[in-house]
Amino acid sequence: MLSCSLSEQSHHSYDIMRYHMLTRSCFVFLLLLFSVHTASAAGKAGAAEHSGVPCSDTTITIHPQIRETIIRDVAVLPFQAENSPLAERMTQSFYSALDRLKKYNILPLDTVADWCLENIDYLRAVEDLPTAIRAGRALKVRGVLTGRIELQPSGILSGYSLSDTPAARYQVKLIDVQKEEVAWSIELICRKGGGDEGLSAREIETAMAGALDSLLDKLVHEAGDIYTPLLPQPKILATQGEIRKVRIIVRPDPPHVFSAYQLLGSDRPNGTFTPKTGPVPNGQSPVILEDDHLQDDRIYYYTILGISPSGLANIPAPPFPVRTTGQPAPVSKFYSAGKNVRFIQLFWEPSQDPNVNGYVIYRSEKQSGPFTEIAVINDRRQQSYTDYGEQKGFHRYGTLKDNSLYYYTIHTRNIVGVESEDSEIIAGMTKGAPEPPRGVGAIDRQPRKVPLYWEAVSDPDVKGYAIFRSRDQYKQFQQIDFVRGREQQEYIDKGTWDKPLRDDTLYYYRIRSVNVVDLQSEDSRTVSATTKAPPRPVAGITTESGLLRSITLHWQANPEEDIVAYEIFRGNSSDIVVERVGKVDKTELSFTDSGLADGRTYYYRLRAIDQDGLEGRLSEVVQATTKPLPVPPRGLQAEQRPEGIYLSWQANPEKDIREYSVYSIGFLATKIGSTGETGFLYTESLEPGRTYRFQVRAVDEDGLSSEFSDPVTVTIPKEEQK
Repeated sequence: MLSCSLSEQSHHSYDIMRYHMLTRSCFVFLLLLFSVHTASAAGKAGAAEHSGVPCSDTTITIHPQIRETIIRDVAVLPFQAENSPLAERMTQSFYSALDRLKKYNILPLDTVADWCLENIDYLRAVEDLPTAIRAGRALKVRGVLTGRIELQPSGILSGYSLSDTPAARYQVKLIDVQKEEVAWSIELICRKGGGDEGLSAREIETAMAGALDSLLDKLVHEAGDIYTPLLPQPKILATQGEIRKVRIIVRPDPPHVFSAYQLLGSDRPNGTFTPKTGPVPNGQSPVILEDDHLQDDRIYYYTILGISPSGLANIPAPPFPVRTTGQPAPVSKFYSAGKNVRFIQLFWEPSQDPNVNGYVIYRSEKQSGPFTEIAVINDRRQQSYTDYGEQKGFHRYGTLKDNSLYYYTIHTRNIVGVESEDSEIIAGMTKGAPEPPRGVGAIDRQPRKVPLYWEAVSDPDVKGYAIFRSRDQYKQFQQIDFVRGREQQEYIDKGTWDKPLRDDTLYYYRIRSVNVVDLQSEDSRTVSATTKAPPRPVAGITTESGLLRSITLHWQANPEEDIVAYEIFRGNSSDIVVERVGKVDKTELSFTDSGLADGRTYYYRLRAIDQDGLEGRLSEVVQATTKPLPVPPRGLQAEQRPEGIYLSWQANPEKDIREYSVYSIGFLATKIGSTGETGFLYTESLEPGRTYRFQVRAVDEDGLSSEFSDPVTVTIPKEEQK
């Protein structure tokens, strides 16, 4: 992990100070990526060890805050030694070894030498800290490298070997000119081996190179001083702010320049920059660095480190901003289709943003809100929705209020659930009650019915018509029926089986349109009609009495033109005349009621029936009597004569007596004869001592027989004994 805060370091043109990054901490844990460097350093140390260089002690001291300092330019001042050739050789050797580290931008030795010639007095005290600082400022570098070689005891350089030198002490310091303090130092003590040859300059150079390798290892891995101006800035091909993520594409450098890349970021341009990725290995294709779990619609600042195989990194470039994706854009076109039955259809142009995965729809009954979520649509391609209101069970139609205005707004929603701002607010109106039917009319004078008609309404949501009736146009109307079907245009009111319409009665009607959710229109105009009057009571009725077992009725024709028949009713009393005994065609104005009892009075009423089956009121009661039986003969007498028994009686009062029937009365009544006279001779043999009984009945011309007369009795005397 690496965290680094950058601060003002120097006046160099690409100095990071322009970005006001306050240095706080820098920790480097790049062991994997620095394994090449570690192996290299270990190899060099091993080479020094096996070369036989008797370096018994190396001390490296690094300033604790060195990671907060970026030292770009370094001037290597001539090393100090009693032996000038040795000092010059060691200065050149250390310069070459330091240059191989690729850590600093080192001024050419010639440039430093030229300056030294012009400022020879400085060289006499170059190891003096203030003098070194003045030299660095004069040379316009941030770091000044000074070195000192001490030989013990003092000896001379014989060729390229140190003779009579039991030990050599080398001290090298890098002085931070700006902070006026030592950034790091190396102290190397070499001792003479068992031979008499002494130490060669080559051995000392090898030891110094190993010490520098150890220094670089400590600077990178322990002190965190990884930046070098010698490495180029990574080339950024593209930056892209995405949903809660930033993607940065880097053009890969040659692997010997950068073996990996790391993204540092902060939420402020002058904040603390921390690693947002681990080291991403350099490959043949563009390197993609990503920072995720960010906030929406926010600017983040980044810089990129390229890491060399030795673990060094380029000096961070000025941070560049990248804004994450914010709220998705709202839909551009949103509109509604109202005037539906308790539902409103919504339409919109779908979002083309690939990060949008759906929509959220809100509704309010006021344009000012508050708006309530009514639907979540999980399909970016969907572009319509029907608001049916609050669904409670199955509804073929919606549950929104009738004739009500609703307001809507829609949000796009992206893949992480972030919603856009409100779209434009649109309104939709539900359909109200349908229009009442027009052209309502009623047909007058129909038999026990009232036909109604109207113009069908054009509203496709109308399912039928409700029919209302009243006997009084100013009183409440009652619904009597429902006519199903919008195209229906007529209805016949016949009442009900138990309450049919009355004849010759005025009825009032109103009609309402009814839609698919049973919402009724206002009343249509009121219309009225009177049912057909029944036929008038039959008048001019006369009867014929005295007819044999029948009664004939006569009457006047009814004035109505559509009379088809007359019905005749009979009764045995004047107050109960309900038995229908006949029905005749309208052309017949008389009727004979036959099969009646003799001499009985019957009561009659008539009514006319028209072609519609309307029955007129019953006429007044009339009566008639059938022909009666003859009265029983009176005054029946019996006289015994020699020739027989002679019976006589009074003549009956009826004019049409045809004959008299004479009966002998015994166990049974036996007719013994008939006569047209008022007397009859019974000539049968008479038995003495026997009693004979006789009765007579009168028979008229129609064959009607009277009841028996009173009986007459005759007893034949017994003969005397001789």
